[in-house]
Amino acid sequence: MLVYPESAPDKLGFQIVMDDVASHLASDAGRRCFEDESPADTEDDIRSMLGCVEEIQQMLRFDDPLDWTELPDIGALIKQLRPAGSLADGEQLLDLSAFVASSQRVRSYFANRQQKYPAASSMLAPLADFGEVEGLISVSIDRDGGIKDSASSELQRIRRSMVSRERDLRKSLNEELRSAIASGFATEEQPTIRNGRMVIPIRAEAKRKVRGFVQDASGTGQTVYIEPASCLELNNELRELQAEERREIRLILISIADAIRSRLGEFADAVDVLAAFDVARAKARTANKLDGVVPHLNQGVRLSIVEARNPALVLRFLADSDLASARSVVPLTMDLSADSRTVLITGPNAGGKTVALATVGLFGLMISHGIPIPADEATDLPVYSKILVDIGDEQSIEHDLSTFSSHLRNLRRMMDEA
Repeated sequence: MLVYPESAPDKLGFQIVMDDVASHLASDAGRRCFEDESPADTEDDIRSMLGCVEEIQQMLRFDDPLDWTELPDIGALIKQLRPAGSLADGEQLLDLSAFVASSQRVRSYFANRQQKYPAASSMLAPLADFGEVEGLISVSIDRDGGIKDSASSELQRIRRSMVSRERDLRKSLNEELRSAIASGFATEEQPTIRNGRMVIPIRAEAKRKVRGFVQDASGTGQTVYIEPASCLELNNELRELQAEERREIRLILISIADAIRSRLGEFADAVDVLAAFDVARAKARTANKLDGVVPHLNQGVRLSIVEARNPALVLRFLADSDLASARSVVPLTMDLSADSRTVLITGPNAGGKTVALATVGLFGLMISHGIPIPADEATDLPVYSKILVDIGDEQSIEHDLSTFSSHLRNLRRMMDEA
């Protein structure tokens, strides 16, 4: 669709409508999809968009609520996992799990309502079933992004052994510390960790009186941290188990990454499908604010607007919480046929002439983006391939044009395009 001049959408108030739609988007992918959206200029495309949005309007008004919250952006993760052997960390997997949960909810919701919402169901039909991936992440990753014991039987065995060794080690360390305290070599009563090994704090002047290995010293130098010789073997066993744990966690993450990698194409498709749904849902929410309807469309030039309210005015009042003014926007009725294609509007300043003209152009832009309009259902609009606008004063200092000359320039371009 050709829209002239570039400032036309702003002049018509279309940006106000688009800003309201954008405020309802729940995903970065949806925001990108919306920003990249181009107006449709064929009747089939417009009908398809409007039909889907109209169904979602009905869903939002009358059906059970669909849990639709902020959707994690997994686009970067999809790229990250493409190379063989690449991994995702626990937090990334939690984001993916949240994305999958939303996808599964939407998929299930519309699968049970295919006859009720055929257009929306068709849009969402390409969504794959990611239940297996969701289950794999759920059994492996805890809510903080850590790896659960249940992720594998081997990890469970390793961690049980670690608990046992750490318990034995703490018992041995506590005995050594109590002995050192009794001998006057230490005052603190709690073992600690230095350099990854469990140690006891000993006064620096007594460090040669305790058999063991110095692992660290305090900042003041008054305390040294000694690993008692009697605890060396247990410490070594615990370190070996920790290394085994790290290796097993890596194997688990590799397994999860491989499962995801085998379905990256389906995940990329799901991102696109849910982004399109996010946009359609946002348009439906704006349309519901406006009491928007899907008008009749025609391939000719018939323009019949019945009880139309200017969407930009309504949204401005609603943004200011001025419901009374929003409801009092004066409705417009206009009828142009093939035999009567020109309308002359006259009246006093601030009488609504510009708003009336802008409403016609704004409706053309809205339906080309699949946004229902605030008018009576009897409204009949043509499918525009061009919207040409000359509204308001637009002086150009650069070209030294007067207001009148600027209008003439616009009208010349519009005549060339008409």
